Amino acid sequence: MCSEYVKRLKERIQKFVNILAQDFDVTPPRITIAVDEEVCKHVAGYYNPLRREIVICLKGVPQPAVETVIHEFVHHVQYERRENVCTTELDKPHAERVCEKEAYNIAKVLTPMYEELYYQNVSPDKIYGVATRTGTELWSEVHEVDKKLKIALGSKRLCELNSKYCENYEFDKQSLINEIEKLWSMLRCIYYSAKKYAKIHVEKYAVQYFNLQHLSKVTANKVLEVRDLVEKGRVDEAYKKFDELKQTLRQIYELASHIELKIDEEQIELTTKS
Repeated sequence: MCSEYVKRLKERIQKFVNILAQDFDVTPPRITIAVDEEVCKHVAGYYNPLRREIVICLKGVPQPAVETVIHEFVHHVQYERRENVCTTELDKPHAERVCEKEAYNIAKVLTPMYEELYYQNVSPDKIYGVATRTGTELWSEVHEVDKKLKIALGSKRLCELNSKYCENYEFDKQSLINEIEKLWSMLRCIYYSAKKYAKIHVEKYAVQYFNLQHLSKVTANKVLEVRDLVEKGRVDEAYKKFDELKQTLRQIYELASHIELKIDEEQIELTTKS
């Protein structure tokens, strides 16, 4: 992983953490990106209380998960507010210590609140300075499906709460299905394009193209499962399944955003019809 990328990634995570620190009224921790450290074989990141430093381990991925950054930030807050909070239970297994349980639970609550802000700062188009059309259009379609699923789910829950709202429980099912199928088509096109580009660039980005092929193929099949659930009116299950897919969809977006990959509208239309 090139030093320029690591430098930009560090700057972006530092910017995000500075916002967190401001919200929690603590001094911002220092961010360090580790690529080859021995400890990175076992953890995604760790907090160094002596240096007030969050160390993020990349371990071959283009960017760390938001949960990792927030988890380590919670440890920083713990030390800022209660000195030596994590040094009193060293005889216990790591995951059973009070400070670890607290960091895990708080990070679980904070992640949905700060996830969008994180990816606004730490995303391929911010780090590389540009995102490919393929990556941008894919993520735009993910947002469109997510938005329509939320509207459908909200209407259903209102109806369940009070029958007088049931007359409004008429979401445009076909429109939602069309968007899901368009997303499926894009994923299939990305799969075929990655397969084609992998043959052209045998050495350069070989791992990325292989990962993109695998992720896009598997995810496309799961997106069809979401469509089937919507067709059956099982909106709750459809939303839950799609929500579980979003992290994988973001990985596909990240990969498609910084390697040579091009799909066009013709491909999407052909895939939809086939």
